[in-house]
Amino acid sequence: MILDNNLVFSNGQASNFTTSTPATTVIDLSGGTNFAFGNASVFGEDLGIGDGVAIPRIEVFTGTAMTTATSAKLNIQFQGSTDSTNWTTYIETGVLPAAEVAKVNNPIAKMMWPHRQVAAALPRYVRLNYDLSASTGTFSTGTISAYVMLQRDDWPLGLYPSNFVVGA
Repeated sequence: MILDNNLVFSNGQASNFTTSTPATTVIDLSGGTNFAFGNASVFGEDLGIGDGVAIPRIEVFTGTAMTTATSAKLNIQFQGSTDSTNWTTYIETGVLPAAEVAKVNNPIAKMMWPHRQVAAALPRYVRLNYDLSASTGTFSTGTISAYVMLQRDDWPLGLYPSNFVVGA
């Protein structure tokens, strides 16, 4: 798995969330990161195993276990904005119970990069939002990390045979 520091939403962000807490980083799609859409380039690259350009994915992991004494529930929302003030939720995980996020270094969400809504303005900014509004509790400890992945992240073990001999 190759990570790009420009595509990190959260990197070990403390999980002492309130009812709605954005990730530590907002990604500006038109500046700072050199994305080009259309004929000039594509968002994603074939980085080695020959399966072509993949749709970017958002992947979220726990670092240290997120714990709660009040049975808090987490909903992870991918949001876009044209002005970095008003946010539209494009896709969300739904409510994740405390038991799902109470494991160390555990993947808790994988989402494909969503399409924007029909006739909606193209967002300039994207972020993740950690929403606890479906519960009355909070998480007291733990960390969370979230990244945009531009390639497949499955382990390529088994794609190539081992111990082979090339004939002379």
